[in-house]
Amino acid sequence: MYFQKAAIGRTKRERTRGIIIDSAIEAFSKEGIPSARISNIAEQAGITGATFYNHFRDKDELTAATGAAIILELSRAVANEIEDINDPVIRVTALCSCVLKVLLNHENWATIVVDSFHYLREIREQVTHTLNEQIELGIHQDVFSADLNDFLTEQIASLMMSSIRNQMDTGYSESNTELTCQHVLRLLGLSNKEAAKAVEKWRPQFQDLQVKLPT
Repeated sequence: MYFQKAAIGRTKRERTRGIIIDSAIEAFSKEGIPSARISNIAEQAGITGATFYNHFRDKDELTAATGAAIILELSRAVANEIEDINDPVIRVTALCSCVLKVLLNHENWATIVVDSFHYLREIREQVTHTLNEQIELGIHQDVFSADLNDFLTEQIASLMMSSIRNQMDTGYSESNTELTCQHVLRLLGLSNKEAAKAVEKWRPQFQDLQVKLPT
């Protein structure tokens, strides 16, 4: 019960919300988002239907909140690990590769992020905040030539989702993860050679990096 534990010491409302999100993760991963029922999620969380609706308007809002909670948690965990990296190119490479690795080693989380992609679009600014910070830094330093806008964000998100879907079917692949990072850097304006060099530079650190994974 990851988000329930994460809410220990917070308000009762936040703790209840954490329990609901954990219950949603279990239901969504087992039954799929379309088939999961609010009544079953509430029962799993040990709350009434009325309490559920005090926190979420409907299943769509719960789905968006669950996907966002996972992405935000991953972004924070990875950002803490890479905060001492000064090069914005390597920071973007590190962020993308670590998020992919963590998700693909935790199938429930990966499944929900992929299945909730439509809902995540509605809260793009929240779930891409950490990545956008690194892109803005690179643009400011004249490392990235792309313009940071909704279209670029959508392209990067779609690329990441495609990589996750593919690797969920075929198994985690470090080479495919690295290729995904190269494509992200290409979208930001780097040449193929520059992107490949950045990934190669990051590889030894990535192999040794121990991100605190969700349990």
